[in-house]
Parts: sequence; C-alpha cells; structure tokens
Amino acid sequence: MSIPSTDTPSGRTRRAAATAVAALWFGVLTGFVEGAVIWTRQNLGFITFASRHVIWMTVLSYLIVFAVIGLFCAITVFALPRLVTRRLAVGILAAASTFFLLLPVGWLSRYAIIPIAIGVGVQVAHTCAKRSNGMRRLARAFLAFAAIAIAITTALPWLARPFRSRAARPPDGAMNVVIVIWDTVRAKSLGLYRYERNTTPRLEEIARDGTVFENAISTSPWTLPSHTTMFTGRFPHEVSSDWFTAFDGEFETLAEWLRSGGWHTGGFVANHHYTSDDSGLDRGFDHYEDYRITFSQVLQSSNFLQTPTGAGILNGIRRRSPRQVLAAIRRLELYTPEKRTSDPSHASLVNSEFLHWLDGLDDRPFLAFLNYFDAHQPYWAPADFKARFAGDNAEIDTYDAAVAYLDQQTGALCDSLAARGLLDNTLFIVTADHGELHGEHDQHGHAANLYRSVLRVPLVMRNPETVPAGLRVHNIVSLGDLATTISGLVRPGAPFPGSTLARFFVPDSLPSLAFALAEVRPGRAHSPDVPLSRGTMTTLIGDGYQYILNGDGVEQLFDYWNDPAGKHDLAVTPDSAARTILQTIRDRIRSRLARRPTHFDGWARRDSTLGVH
Repeated sequence: MSIPSTDTPSGRTRRAAATAVAALWFGVLTGFVEGAVIWTRQNLGFITFASRHVIWMTVLSYLIVFAVIGLFCAITVFALPRLVTRRLAVGILAAASTFFLLLPVGWLSRYAIIPIAIGVGVQVAHTCAKRSNGMRRLARAFLAFAAIAIAITTALPWLARPFRSRAARPPDGAMNVVIVIWDTVRAKSLGLYRYERNTTPRLEEIARDGTVFENAISTSPWTLPSHTTMFTGRFPHEVSSDWFTAFDGEFETLAEWLRSGGWHTGGFVANHHYTSDDSGLDRGFDHYEDYRITFSQVLQSSNFLQTPTGAGILNGIRRRSPRQVLAAIRRLELYTPEKRTSDPSHASLVNSEFLHWLDGLDDRPFLAFLNYFDAHQPYWAPADFKARFAGDNAEIDTYDAAVAYLDQQTGALCDSLAARGLLDNTLFIVTADHGELHGEHDQHGHAANLYRSVLRVPLVMRNPETVPAGLRVHNIVSLGDLATTISGLVRPGAPFPGSTLARFFVPDSLPSLAFALAEVRPGRAHSPDVPLSRGTMTTLIGDGYQYILNGDGVEQLFDYWNDPAGKHDLAVTPDSAARTILQTIRDRIRSRLARRPTHFDGWARRDSTLGVH
C-alpha cells in the first residue's frame, strides 16, 4: 500500500512543527490563565504566596513545561503519523492544560480532574479539526490580548510611583532609620542574652553602643500580624492581617508616615510567605524587593512545578538524575502546597539589595526595612557556621548556626553603613518578629502557641544622638510600641498609639509597670497537639508572670522569674496569691476588650468567658 503524499517527510515535518507551535500556544494559555487568577486574588487582598510578577513568570514556566510536552508530541506525530495524528496531539495538549489549571481546585479529586481534562481535550481537538481557520484567528487574538495584559500588569507598579505623596524635603540633618528583623529568632538563643553559645558577637558589639531591651515581647507568634503591629502600633485584633488575608491599610504605617515627610523608603525581605508585597506590608515603601527574578523562580511559578511530582522532576533534572525524575513520576503526587515555595534570599543577598538601592539615593534621609529569613525552618547557614555549632541536638545546632550567620550579616551591614559615613546618623534597630520553640512545653516551631520563648525576642537600638550607650532595660516592653518610638525620635507627630520606649532612656526615671499583650487566632489546619487547635488565644506578660487564656477558656499562669521553663502552671491549683494575680490580669484584659475594635472572630465568646459584655 502506497503512502499518501501527505505522509511524505516534508508533510510530517510541517505537522510536527505545527504541533510544537500549538504546544507553545497552550503553554501561554495555561500560564496566563493561572497567573491571572493568582494576580486577581492578590489585588483582592488575598495572600497567594506568589510574586507580583506572577503572570509573566507563570507564562514562562508553562512555556517550558509545554515545550517538553510539545517536543514529545511533535516527535511522535513525525515518527508515528498513523498512530498519533495532529488532532490527537492537540487533544493531549488541551487535556494537559485543563489538568494543570484544575490542580489548585482543592475540592476536586485528582481522579475527577483526569476525566474532565480528557473530555475538554476531546472537544478542543474536535473543534480545531472542524473550524481550523476560526481557531487560528482566536489563537492570534488571545496572544495579542495576553501580551497587552502582561505589559499593563507588569508596568502598573512603576506607573503608580509618581503619584505617591512626598513632602518637598525633610529637615536638615534628619535621621535615617534601619530596621533589621531576624525572622523567627528568640532572645533565649542569643549570646547577648546570656545564652551559653557565642551566637551573637557582632550584635553584642552593636549593643555596647546602644540600648538592649531584656524583655521585649512580640504581639504575635507568627510573622504577618507581628510585622503589622511593628509598622502601625496596632494589635493583631485591630488589623485585617491574617493567615490568608493581607493588611488592608486601614491604619497608617511607619513607612507611609516617613515617606510623607520626605524620607526615601525601601523594603528588602526574604520571608516570601508573609512579608512579600501581597501581604500588604509594602505600604509606604517606594522600593520593595521580595521574590527574586531568577530562572529558578520562573520555574517555580507554575502550580504544576509546585506539586511534589513537578518539584521532584525539576530537582531530578537539576541534579541530572534520571532515577529521581522517574521516581517523582511514579509517585504521582499532584497536590499543590498550602504555601508555595520560592527561590530563597539569604541574608547576604538582602544586604546586597539594600546597599545597591542605598547607593542610588540622593542626600535625603531614608527608612530601610530588612527581613532576614535564614533562622526560619528549615534553618539555613553556610557550612562553616554549621561546623562551629555541631553538637548532640541537630535541630538546635542548625538553628544556632543560622542565628550566628544572621549576626555576622548584621555586623557586615553596620560596617557597610559606617564605611559610607551613615551609621552614626542612623537609628539602627535589630529585633525579631517572634521566636521559636525547640521542645519546650512539648512544642516545636511557632505560630500555634503563646509560650514565652516564642514571644520574647531581641531588641537592640543604636544611635549616638538619641539612644543611650550601654543601657540594659529590664522592664517588659512590647513591639507594639516600636512605631511610636521610631517616629518620636525621627519625625514626631505621628498618629501611632502606644508609649515611646524612649521613656526608659531618661536617667533615674521610674516608668510605670508594663504588661505586654500578645494574641493569635487559628486559620489553618492545626494539629490537635498544639494549643491553637482549641481556638483564639491571648496572653498578658508582666510583673514576673505570664497569663494565657486558651480558646476553650482554660487559663494558665506561669511565674517566669522563678520558673523560667514554665514547668508549673499556677492556675491548675491556685493558692490565694495566684488567685489574686489571676483576677488582676483578668481585669486588665477585660478593660482592653471593652474598648477596642476587633477583626477577630470569636472575641465575643471569649469576652463572655471573662465577664465582658
């Protein structure tokens, strides 16, 4: 039987080439739709754990994925023209596109997605075969629309810059501000706070020229509400910031206040989950760097390459390991993670980004916010730091190495500012958003409890003109007072609540007894083994005691001066002294609850528990 003329090598080549082009078109379609959905959610105030460049990055990611699929289809169309037709190849591409787009739909089973994808593939292949000219025109129109939409969404942040308000010029000699946040670093693990390991030699040098707060308490055990409090002076219950909801800008931020006074403002963050621009923390910053623009980040921008199977294939290709690629395909784990992974930014890169921005500024003062993420799980540090802290507990050893690395990079940052002649005219602050547990109270990590080790954080302030050198403040202080403290020292008159920490700088002053409030609400799938699984929690710390109100109404009371490990809960069998303390703390919380606005669901039930109506 003779082969038809359409099956000549040139005819098969044309069909194979057309199949490859179709694959690239489906790559653009898949990436654009998926990226546009994520971008829209970002702009509606949802936290998506994705870059602001998600649309074009997702398009490029799927172009690579579909280039591989298209190459396979094109080869089979060329080599097996009777078995694999161009129509079948188009159906396969349409089915793959549908499957990838449905991956994030959590309520759809993977076994339900497959027949849906096949059905769409069959219909698309049939339509393309019957109306090929019309489908070509539609494809060209879509490409034009996608290109325009990508260009507009990419340009929007830059187009908005000229319309941001800024006063003509701040006063001569106005102070710079640098805020360095050591994400997930507890005071307990710092040499500065008498830890047995020498984790913070550089921070101790900085502290000798400034003031150390011995008992600084975060307002939340996880990143976003803690940062929001530091920037606004508002407690977590007052703001919109939540596990999947961004800060909505209801309250003015420190960056907005200083920018309106003429300061340059720049943010440089490594926590891509809860400090990137879709968290809302970028408000007031002229320049904000979060997700990297790298080939690795582009690849990780598609939902498929976020799944364990996709990530396993990617890692296998990176390591040139066909065995790992095949193992990932065999496992076929096609669920998308709750929080997307990204190309990490280590502290040295954060410093470099900041210094590059700094060197391009004029002589006006600046506010810079730097978030270091290496001490967050999985705890990253260079090999030489890991070797220095090798011991019997791998979790603590790796964590301490990461803390020491952050310390080194903070010292390097100070050196760079000093070399530029800027350090002494800068209010330099080092703190953390929250701490970490390494087995205390049978808990590990953070975010799901309010124990003292997860709330007590470092706080060091340095400025030769306004901050006393060598002072150690032992009073309980709250990070909720940072915004009003910084604005009071740099640009007074800000609308931030709280009391300035500068009240401790006055010699022989006797500040009133302080209590620090912290709180956390559930919002994710929490293990029943963690306290937060029982509902919204509140704690009050001060006068030597920590009081915790759990979501089920159970109270806890710890004497942290005499029982720093919190092994004895005084609320279990309270004596008369403990009952008095409990009642005093209940009264304090009652007065707070009675007068504050709240974004927290469930406060009414807790208010009733405390007798507040």
